[in-house]
This record gives sequence, C-alpha cells and structure tokens, in this order.
Amino acid sequence: KFGAVYRSETSVASFTLADMKDQLISYKHSDSRHLADHFCLTVKAKGLQVTERVSVKVYLESHQRPPIVQHRETLLVEEGKPVKIDETKLEVTHEDNLPSEIVFAVKEAPSHG
Repeated sequence: KFGAVYRSETSVASFTLADMKDQLISYKHSDSRHLADHFCLTVKAKGLQVTERVSVKVYLESHQRPPIVQHRETLLVEEGKPVKIDETKLEVTHEDNLPSEIVFAVKEAPSHG
C-alpha cells in the first residue's frame, strides 16, 4: 500500500529466488507518513505453494542520525550539595523528536557522588 517491490529499478509483481540471490530485489517506501506496511508473497515450487505476509517497518531518514549535543558544561557543585542539571548545563536536540522523547541513560555512575 505504501511502497513497492522492485527488481533493480522496475516495480514487479513477481521475482525469482535467483533474483534475490543476485541482490536485485528491494522494497521502496513511497515517502508517505505511514511507517508500517506489508505485502503478501505466494512462493511456488514444483506444484506446491505457500503464501506469507512480509511486514515492513519504516524508519525516518532522520532517525538514522544521532541526537546533537548543543550545549555541555562542566558541572560546578558545592561539596556535599546537589546541583540541578538543566538545559543551561546540558542541551541535546534531535530534529524529529520532542524534548519529552529524548531519554538520557547514565552509563557510568559518578565515582564520588
């Protein structure tokens, strides 16, 4: 519905296993806003056949790019006191994500805090 199967540059309704082994078969998304698609294949060999659904999950091109650290400052903290970490200390952006969708994970805990 939201894309097509291609052999090289031509949209096709059928292809062979040899085409696949030669890496000629691809799926191309239609650039619609739909990020999920599927197509059904009927595979035939020597009078036998099976039909299967192939699910497609589409990732936005920008999701392949990492978030950008816009601002990163050394934290200055008074001994034994907490310090707030806000966007003046650490700011990260990603073009296709809201601030609420950007999640930070502590990979290594502070050694002395």
